Amino acid sequence: MIAAWPATAQTPTRPNVILIMADDMGWGEVGFPVDRSPGQTYDGHPVLRTPQLSAMADAGLTFNRFYAADSVCSPTRASFVTGRHHDRVNVPGANKGHLPNREMTIAEVAQTQGYMTGHFGKWHLGALDKSQFAKDGHRGGTDRAASAAHYSTPWDSGYDTAFVQESASQTFNPYDRLGTDKFSRIWTAPGQAITDSGDPRVQGDSSQRLVDQTLSFAQDAVANNRPFMTTVWFTTPHNHLASDPSDTTYGTATNQDDIRNPAVNNDHRWTSLSEMDRAVGRIRAYLQDPNGDGNTSDSIADNTILVFTSDNGGNWRADSELNSSDRNDGNGGLRGEKGHLYEGGVRVPGIFEWPGQIVPNRSTNAIAGVIDLFPTLMDIWDLDAPDTRPMDGESLVPVLLGKASNRTTSMKWSHGDRASIVGVDGKFKAVKASQNSAWELYDLLSDPEEKKNLAGDIQYKAKLNELTAQFATWKTGVERSRDTGDYASGVVRISGANLYPNPFDNPSDFTGGAKESDTPTLFVERQLATLRSDLNVDLVGAPGQYASDTLKSGVIETDTVVDSYLLHFDPSTGLGAAAATVTLQFENQILGVIAATPNLVGSDFLAFAVPKFEGSGSARSALPSSGDPWTIAPDGKTITLRLEAGIGDYDQLRIITKSDLQRSGQLVSKPL
Repeated sequence: MIAAWPATAQTPTRPNVILIMADDMGWGEVGFPVDRSPGQTYDGHPVLRTPQLSAMADAGLTFNRFYAADSVCSPTRASFVTGRHHDRVNVPGANKGHLPNREMTIAEVAQTQGYMTGHFGKWHLGALDKSQFAKDGHRGGTDRAASAAHYSTPWDSGYDTAFVQESASQTFNPYDRLGTDKFSRIWTAPGQAITDSGDPRVQGDSSQRLVDQTLSFAQDAVANNRPFMTTVWFTTPHNHLASDPSDTTYGTATNQDDIRNPAVNNDHRWTSLSEMDRAVGRIRAYLQDPNGDGNTSDSIADNTILVFTSDNGGNWRADSELNSSDRNDGNGGLRGEKGHLYEGGVRVPGIFEWPGQIVPNRSTNAIAGVIDLFPTLMDIWDLDAPDTRPMDGESLVPVLLGKASNRTTSMKWSHGDRASIVGVDGKFKAVKASQNSAWELYDLLSDPEEKKNLAGDIQYKAKLNELTAQFATWKTGVERSRDTGDYASGVVRISGANLYPNPFDNPSDFTGGAKESDTPTLFVERQLATLRSDLNVDLVGAPGQYASDTLKSGVIETDTVVDSYLLHFDPSTGLGAAAATVTLQFENQILGVIAATPNLVGSDFLAFAVPKFEGSGSARSALPSSGDPWTIAPDGKTITLRLEAGIGDYDQLRIITKSDLQRSGQLVSKPL
């Protein structure tokens, strides 16, 4: 258990936040001791040394039982930024699905609080280019329509700045593989990718180049007196490993890609991990001395939360060793690896450093994971969730500050036909390894290597039934989120058309619900956003009944926090065209309506899918040529409008309301 920080300590509620994640780094690939269970210490990797991560652990809190949200990368990343299970957001596996723009992300909430936000490194949550869709990592290629359907970028998910690649790349001189199937471009802005292999931004070790960009971003934020939040997602030590040939610390090898042969691959893996460790050290050094002049009086370390973890377990064992747990390897002797829901596939490093707030040089056996990062920051920011969508993570603030020794809910995993749950006390874990296998039960405190299956022992039957019942109830809720969406919050009442809040990103995929040919189905989808620039709204209709101080200029100003509701018809109704008169009542004040094509173009970052344009005369405006397009009631929250559109026009109309979250740039302090 960690000791409590003195009660008089004041906690900044708008600290800088740096969230670092390695790619396929095993729980045991650290150079400092961690506990596999109480009394069973893993002394650290027998060869690999990570002095900077060790220093971070000495200065902060190490979670012995920290978990990825899944055993592969894309799902974990979806949970990382949303606090929700990946199946709720339709990211079921690696290179499958994409992060919907309507999901509320950690970066979008940070923007509402005045943060500058940046993402650096691997994304793996969707295609990054909607204009070319050339082969890029695992996305793009000849099927441009399929690629466009999975367009989802950091810029559309709350990040102001990004230096981002769709998937992993070679870890040293990544552009050496330009044009190969093992190549992922780095994008610096929408439609802008680095194309020159000699560009210094992509030469040398990939971890160091990402930190170059991260520190430049942090310096800009500090210079502008703004808090910053950044996700730094290294591509190390994912396969396509390569290391600086001049670094022979761990030996030499000739084959960069033989990920399954430790005798060949370890020098690249360990050298790349050591380089990543040095990159983390550069971040920590910058926080202590932002000006690099040796004067630490301007340190921002005390006002910065630094987190290090990995997206899933390591994957370098030979196939014959996957169920072996009798060796000091990259997963610390834990059973399984990447792709498995045994501990070796999901238990990962977890280090939190926050000088002045987290007691240094402590460890905890509390179970926690990347899915908890979103609610933890919401707690630190003293924010209530702006809607009722289910969250699967929970705040770790009580554990971080020594006020609790464990979380309050069990942790659950679901990947295809695999399933797992760890009880709230962290002792028992139930695992279903495949669709046709029976549930297994392990006591992780006495058997962290999951060698002894207790499921057949009568004395543990009640515990197994308890865990599997919890899992079944939770799984039902996850499937409900996946199938019907959780994004209609904020609409109090709708009349005049069928309402399907948000089944899928692509409305043509929706097959649920009754369809009446004379009653077109209307989708209403919600997204939280902080406006990046002044946004023109439309003043036609009956705007005279807006509140007196609203929309005098027809502009919503930069930095306003809004909820954007997209209205569009379901094209699967079979109608040649769709029309309906509807009334919607919202929880918050309506700030404006966007219907004219030019203004819709200007608000593309609020789109929920790839916008569909039919030219300058598009019916996308969805408004009739005569009559009053809408009327806003005196309460300022109710709107009546008639929609008319061709069946092929997906994006029809946008209604902007005030959000319960509003921007705050103050660095205030309070006891937590």
